[in-house]
Amino acid sequence: MSFWVAGPLVFALLVFVGPGLWIAAWAIERAILTNELGVHTRTHDEWTRRMNDRLIEAEASVARYARILTMALEEDPAGSPERFDALVGPARDGGMVSRKAGFAPGRDAVVWLPAGYPLDDREKLFLLEAKRVTELYSAGAPGEPINTWLIPARNGLVMYWPSYTSYIDQVDTTVDFVNSEWMTLVLPANNPEGKPRWTPTSYDPAAREWMVSVVAPLFRRGVFAGSAGHDVTVHAVMASFRELSLYPGTENALVRGDGTLLVSSVHQREIHDSKGTLTVDSVGDAELKRAFEAAKGAGAGAARVVGGNDQRVIVAARLAAPDWYLLTDVPRAALLSSVKGLYWNYWLIAAVSILAIVALPVLVIMRVTLPSVRKLVTAAERIRGGDLDQRFEASGTREFVHIGDALNAMAQQLRASFAALEKTNEELEQRVEQRTAELKEATIAADAANRAKSDFLANMSHELRTPLNGILGYAQILRRSTRLGEQDQRGVDVIAESGAHLLTLINDVLDLAKIESRTMDLHPNDFDFASFLRATVEICRIRAEQKGIEFVYKPGPALPAGVRADQRRMRQVLLNLLGNAIKFTERGRVTFRVVEVQDGAREGLPDDGAGRESRTGKRTIRFEIEDTGSGISAEHLDQIFLPFKQVGDKKRHSEGTGLGLAISQRIVALMGSTIQVRSELDKGSVFWMDLTLAESPNWIDKARLTAQGRIVGYEGARRKLLVVDDKRENRAVIVNMLEPLGFSVTEANDGQEGLDRIANEAFDLIITDIAMPVLDGWEMMRRVRKMPERAGAILIASSASAFITDQDKSLEAGADDFIAKPLQMDELLEKVQRHLSLAWIHERQGGAREEAEPRPDPGVTPAVDPADIPPPPVEDLRALRDLAHRGLVNQIQKYADRLDQASPGNAPFTRHLRKLARDFRLDAIEEFIGRHLDSGAP
Repeated sequence: MSFWVAGPLVFALLVFVGPGLWIAAWAIERAILTNELGVHTRTHDEWTRRMNDRLIEAEASVARYARILTMALEEDPAGSPERFDALVGPARDGGMVSRKAGFAPGRDAVVWLPAGYPLDDREKLFLLEAKRVTELYSAGAPGEPINTWLIPARNGLVMYWPSYTSYIDQVDTTVDFVNSEWMTLVLPANNPEGKPRWTPTSYDPAAREWMVSVVAPLFRRGVFAGSAGHDVTVHAVMASFRELSLYPGTENALVRGDGTLLVSSVHQREIHDSKGTLTVDSVGDAELKRAFEAAKGAGAGAARVVGGNDQRVIVAARLAAPDWYLLTDVPRAALLSSVKGLYWNYWLIAAVSILAIVALPVLVIMRVTLPSVRKLVTAAERIRGGDLDQRFEASGTREFVHIGDALNAMAQQLRASFAALEKTNEELEQRVEQRTAELKEATIAADAANRAKSDFLANMSHELRTPLNGILGYAQILRRSTRLGEQDQRGVDVIAESGAHLLTLINDVLDLAKIESRTMDLHPNDFDFASFLRATVEICRIRAEQKGIEFVYKPGPALPAGVRADQRRMRQVLLNLLGNAIKFTERGRVTFRVVEVQDGAREGLPDDGAGRESRTGKRTIRFEIEDTGSGISAEHLDQIFLPFKQVGDKKRHSEGTGLGLAISQRIVALMGSTIQVRSELDKGSVFWMDLTLAESPNWIDKARLTAQGRIVGYEGARRKLLVVDDKRENRAVIVNMLEPLGFSVTEANDGQEGLDRIANEAFDLIITDIAMPVLDGWEMMRRVRKMPERAGAILIASSASAFITDQDKSLEAGADDFIAKPLQMDELLEKVQRHLSLAWIHERQGGAREEAEPRPDPGVTPAVDPADIPPPPVEDLRALRDLAHRGLVNQIQKYADRLDQASPGNAPFTRHLRKLARDFRLDAIEEFIGRHLDSGAP
C-alpha cells in the first residue's frame, strides 16, 4: 500500500473512529430512551383519556343535575310546609338538620341549615323540592361521584350520600358554605358562562376522606339560587396512578391549572397538612415547577416530555375537562435498565461499522476522485476568467463524464446568452424612447379629459339646478295655498323635501367641479363668532375623547363677537384640519388656538358683498392647530396639499380620499390667505392660517330679518321660556335673540337646576342642552315627562353635535324638537313659532309695522296638557290605538273626521290627534291615547 493511501487511512482512523464510537454510543442510548419514552407516553395518554372521560362524565352529570333543579324550581313547588317541619328539626349547634326518626341514608337526602336561616313557607317548599329532586337524581350519576348535593345561595346544604350511613350524626351547621370555593367558583361574576368548575382538594373530617368537587350554578326563575355538585375521592384517583408506574421509582402528581397540587404520590401528606393549598411553587422542586410551566404553555394535546435532567424525565398531559395537568417523573436509569445487557454488543457493532464507513470512502477518494476533481477545478477557473471556448475532457467514473459534458454545455450556453443580451439591450433602448413619447401624448390627453369632465359636471349641475329651483320655488308657493286639501299639502311637502335633498347632492357635485376648474365662490353671512368656535370645538373634543387623547382649546382675549364670512366653508376647513390632527395623533394632545394677530391686519378684503354696516372694522385672526402625532417628513411637506395625495402613516390612508387638505387650501385661498405648516417626523405638526374677517356687531338684528321684514314681537300674552345650558355664553345667545321680542326668559346652569325650576314654575317652552354636569339634558327631559303636572311641556333639545343618533336619542327622551348649534335665528324662531302657535309682528326696512302673520295652528293652546283634553268613548280610543299600532296614518285622519261629525266636543281631542299624525309621531299617538285609557275614559 502506498503512502498516499495508507497515510489518510491511518489519519482517518485516529481522527474519526474515537469520536465516531462515542457518537454511536450516544445514538444507541438516545434510541433506547426514545423507545421507552414512547411506551411511557402512550400509557400516559391512555390513563389521561380514561380519567378525562370519567371527569367529563362527572361534569355532564352535575350540569344535568343543575338543569333539572333549575327547571323544577321555575314554578312554585307544591307540597305542605308542615311536611318540612316533620322532616327537619333543630340541631345541637343552633342550626337545623334532618330528623333521625325515619331517616334512611340509602333513600333520603340530609338537609342542613345554619342558625338564623330565613325560613318561611315558600323557602320550606323550595328546600323540600330540592331534596326531592336530589333523591330522585340519586348517587348513580356517571363519573364515579360518591354523592350529590346542592348549596342554597343563603347557605346550608342538601346532600344525598347513600354510602355514608352515619353522616347525619356528623353534621356541623356552622360551616360557611357561601364563602367557600363550592359557591364562589360558580357565582355569575366569576363564572359568567355558567360552566361546571372543579375545586381544590379538601378534607371532609366527618367522612375522613380527601376529595375534589365538581360544581355548577343553579338558578331560580333566572336568579342565581346556589350551587350543585358531586364529590370525587382523592383515593380513587391515587389508586389509578398504579397504572402509570411501569418503572421503579416513578412519581405522579395531579396539578390544577393555577398550580395547586391536587394529588401526589410523594407530597400527599403535605397536601393534607396544608388543607389543599399546597402548590408547585411551595414544594421546593424547581424542575417540577419548570415542567409544569412548560406543560401549561404546550396546552392540550398528547402526552409529551416537558422537563428533566441527567437523572430524571418528566412527562405531562392536560386533562381538558377540569383543567388539570398530570405530571409523571420517571428516573432516567429506570428507562435504560431493560437494555443494559445489550449495551456492549451495540457498542462493538457500532465501532466495526464506523471503521468500515470511514475506511472505504478514503480509499475511493484517493484512487479515483481526486485526479478528476483537480481537472474539474482547472476548467472552472478558466471559464470564470472568460475562456468560454475551452473544452473539459473528463475521465474516470461515469459521474465525472456527465459533469464534464454539463460544464461544456454551460460554457456554450453562456456564449449564446451574452450575445442575446447585447441584442436585447439595443432593442430595449429603442422601446424606452418610444414609450416615453407615447406617455407624453397620453398625459396630454388625460389632462384634456379631466378638463372636459370638470366642464361637463359644472354644465350639467347648472342645467339641473335651473329647473329644480323652479320646482322648489313653486313647492313653497303651494305650501302657502289655502285651497289644497290635507293630502295634497302632504304631497307638496314630499316634493319640497325631495327637491331640497336633490339640490344638496347637485351642489356637492358642482363644488367638486368648481374646485377642479378653480371657480368656487364664497357665500358670506353674519354669525356669532364665539358660538361658532364653541360648536366646532365641542364636535372635535368628542372625537378626541373617543380616541383617548387630550383636546385643548385656547381662545385669545377680545375676539370679535360677530363676523361676516362664509360660515359653512370656514367650518369645513377647521373640521378638516382638526380632524386630521386627531386622526394622526395616537397619544398626547391636540391644541386649537384662536388669537388676533395685531400686526397682521391687512387692508382690502375680496369683494364678498358685505354691506357698509358690516365693514365697520377688520380683524386678522390666526387659527392654529398643533398636535403631538406622527408628523410629516420634510420631503413630503410640499405634497400634502396636492389632490388625492396622502402622506404620513400609511395605515390611515384608507380613512380619507386625499382631497381634504387640497380643498381646504383652495377655500382659504379664496378667503385671501393660505394654510401653512411646519412638522417634525414622529414629534407632531402645526397648521395655521391667518384670516382677515369683517366685524359684524349687528349680527343679531340681521338674523331677525325675514322675508316679511324684521321680527319685532308677537301677538298675545307674554310667553315664559326656560333656557338650560351649562355654558353662560350659550344661554346669553338665546336670551339676546328672544328677550327683545317680548319673551320672558329664565336661565338654569344644569339639568338639576332646570328640573327644580320646572317643578316650581310652569313654562310655555323649554330649550335644553344635552351634555351638562350634574344632570344631562336627556335625563332631565325623561324626568319632566314623568311629572304629571308638566308632562305636556314643550321641550326642544339643542346640541353642537347634530348627528342623527343624538337627535333620535333626544326624541326618545321626550323632546318635541331638536335644533343644532350654532343656533340659526331663523330656524330657532320658526320652531318657537310652530310649537307656541305664535303670530309674529314684523317691521319693514323703512320702520313701518306690519300685520301679524297667521298662526300655524290657531286651535292649539301653547302649553296645553294632553291629559286635560276630554277624550271620546273607550271604543273609539281603542280603535285609534289599533290604527296607530298598525301605522295607518290616513285612517287615523279619517277617524278624526268622523269624531268631529259625531260630536263638536271632540274638537280639542281631534286637533291634537291630527297634529301628531301630521308629524307621523305614532308612538306619541299611542302614548296619548293610552293615558286616557289608563285614567278610565268614559
